[in-house]
Amino acid sequence: MVLETAASARLRGAPVLAGFAGGAVVLDGNHLADPSQDGEVRAMTGALAQAGVGPADIGWVSAHGTGSPLGDRTEAAALRTVFGDGEGPWINATKTLTGHCLSAAGVVEAVAAVLQLRDGFVHPDPGLRAPVDPVLRLVREEPRRPKHGFVLSNGFGFGGFNTAVVLSHPDA
Repeated sequence: MVLETAASARLRGAPVLAGFAGGAVVLDGNHLADPSQDGEVRAMTGALAQAGVGPADIGWVSAHGTGSPLGDRTEAAALRTVFGDGEGPWINATKTLTGHCLSAAGVVEAVAAVLQLRDGFVHPDPGLRAPVDPVLRLVREEPRRPKHGFVLSNGFGFGGFNTAVVLSHPDA
């Protein structure tokens, strides 16, 4: 994955596939796999603020979604805090298709998000049978079309390393 300015890409004759609109890192310094809802909320709201967009501008969230009950419940609660209980963005998780990928998970998720932005769809999570929060708009069996050209990609790690980035469609 190459991050460069749009001007640099144009000089090389390379297409701009997506934009980096904003991001945030929040360090909780907690114990191993002990996620913090507050830290996750601060990462997501910080990324939205830096990108200059609000929750209603997000077409979908690429959730960290590891499949662990504690981590998924914590992220679901954080998502409801940021996006409310109404019709929020679509939510999917790349890990349901790829596995965790450990320290490469964020890059794999970013590549998947760019491909989805480019092609205008949100991939399904066909193995999702019993979500921890049925109120969230989880993509299950069929791909969906996002309403907006922004994706929020979450990455929450051991020890309280919480990151969120907002990527944009090149036309957004």
